[in-house]
Amino acid sequence: MKSTVAQALAGALGYIYLEPLAEERGRRRLRDLQARGERRSLAAVTADIRQRDLQDSTRDVAPLRPAHDAVRIDSTALDVGEVVGAMLDVVRAGPA
Repeated sequence: MKSTVAQALAGALGYIYLEPLAEERGRRRLRDLQARGERRSLAAVTADIRQRDLQDSTRDVAPLRPAHDAVRIDSTALDVGEVVGAMLDVVRAGPA
């Protein structure tokens, strides 16, 4: 069973998998929701993210998971510029 990435980007020279903690993803999502005037608790937003992650990673067709040879980047404490920089470092380093 292939992952979504391996199916969508078959033949890519490499893969990068960003994996921030669910709690940080919840904080980011909550900020977006609050900016749109929505009111939700951090706990509820984070629980929704965990549930979706479980569904996405256990589905029968193209489960969401890193390619076996993906470089994993913990982007929990990184802003967008830092994530891009980390990804560029991986690209510049070339194949492992």
